[in-house]
Amino acid sequence: MKILDTAISYDVSIHRFPILSVFSRDVLDSFLSICRIVEFSSGEMIAEQDQFDQNVYFLLSGKVSVWRDKEKIALIGNKGDLFCEMVLIEERERSASVAAEEKTVCLVFDAILLDEMPPVERDPILAILYREISKLLAQRLRDMNEELIVLKKELRADL
Repeated sequence: MKILDTAISYDVSIHRFPILSVFSRDVLDSFLSICRIVEFSSGEMIAEQDQFDQNVYFLLSGKVSVWRDKEKIALIGNKGDLFCEMVLIEERERSASVAAEEKTVCLVFDAILLDEMPPVERDPILAILYREISKLLAQRLRDMNEELIVLKKELRADL
């Protein structure tokens, strides 16, 4: 891991990320004050299953794979995609590992720093993040339901 920048200011390209696009300029500036830009080498572990940390990531470039019990379960490769977001909802160990598939750059924030912000700055950020994460989780649940239906059909066909 290589930290590229810790003093991040407003950038039009960052504001175009689906989740961050709903932030006002002032709220985005407050949020960016606790972020840093980090680069990961191909194959480098970003987060490890069953470990606890408070980092949440927005993909700026590259691709990451998500692993659960040594099984690859997802590939994330769209600029602005969010991952390791569950720490904002529940303070538990990571449910999966994340590794860089290639040189990858992320906008990273530590949820502890968010908690330490004054409520007047923190609360608008959390409200937006919670709403956007809810949408993301709802989509993932729909996708998992579709996969479950396909698997059940395949299982019935094999009987």
